[in-house]
Order: sequence, then C-alpha cells, then structure tokens
Amino acid sequence: MHYAIILPPAPPSLTHSVMTIHGHSLSPDFISKRNLETGLRRVTTGVDALGRSVILGDDIVAGDIRGLLVFGADAPTVAGDGAAPRIEGWWPPPGGVRVAIGTRAPDQPGEGSRRAPGDPWPDIDDVTGFHASNSVDILIMISGRIWLELDDGVEVALGAGDVLVQNGARHRWRNRSDEWPLMACVIFGAHPASDTSRL
Repeated sequence: MHYAIILPPAPPSLTHSVMTIHGHSLSPDFISKRNLETGLRRVTTGVDALGRSVILGDDIVAGDIRGLLVFGADAPTVAGDGAAPRIEGWWPPPGGVRVAIGTRAPDQPGEGSRRAPGDPWPDIDDVTGFHASNSVDILIMISGRIWLELDDGVEVALGAGDVLVQNGARHRWRNRSDEWPLMACVIFGAHPASDTSRL
C-alpha cells in the first residue's frame, strides 16, 4: 500500500501582491498606511433581547495608526443588550482582551527605537522603547516586515504570514525596512508569573 502526501500550494507573498477591494486594486502598503490614517471600518454583531442575531454597529475606528483598538472587553460576554462593548484602556486586566490593527514607520538613521511624545502606552517608561506587559499577545503579520528585539540584542524578523506569541517578555520593535508593515494583534490580559493569589 502506498500513501501520497499532498501539500497545498504556498500562498502568495502579501508584500508583493495586489489586493482587490470593491473593484479597486490596492497594494498592501496602501492599505497599511492610508487606511489606518483615515480609519478602519468595524462591523460588530451580537444578540438582541429577543435572541436574534443583529448588527450592533457599523462604524469607523480612527486614532493612532501604530495601534487602532478595534475591540476590547475586560470580561468578554455575548452582547445581549443591543450595544457594542465599550473599550476601557489599552491594556486589559487578567481575563480581558483587546484587538488592534497597527503599523510602524521605518526607522530613521540614528533614531533607534525611542518613544515619540504622546505615546499611547504610558506604562512604557524606558526611553529606548523596551517594555513588558502582564499579557499574552498574539501578533499576526499581514504585510511588510517588523523586527522584534529582546534582551541581550536577540532579534527575530517577522514577515507576512508569521505569527508571534509574546508571553510578557521585555521587548521593543524595530522597522529596518522602507515599508510600513500591517499587523493585527490580540492581547489577552494575564497574571504575572509571580502572582500566586490565583492559585
């Protein structure tokens, strides 16, 4: 008896592909930069008081293009009151969740990874951009490339289709390319490893 292993064809690289939306051809760079600047459309569904599936919202999310929060809940539940859940702050408490879409400008020569005035992450107090959070973050690269730098100069390059599971490690981001990458991130609030009160 012979067995054959059939592998699916490799997906095309988003970095060099062209997407079509509503009949318009858009490059990933166009989507990652311009659409984030003008805002992203967010459609939210849920369940009303009669138990019917409904559209709770159809709106535009705008803000800092480095991280547009499109969903957040401190204690996720099925929306049954006819209203979309409100987002309270960037970092979720243990058991909470945040979903964001963002990009990062190419690094400038000599710029390093220093924070800009008005950074939306007030708990990042290291001017070099290194930070850590009590969360488990799932980063999904949609287009472009980004570099994750850890302690002792350890770096890993992430490209379109890559997924990063970030377990509260101290890190910073670098963009050594000339592109604006597009990234989606799901942030789960977690207890610090030293917290034994939950045991």
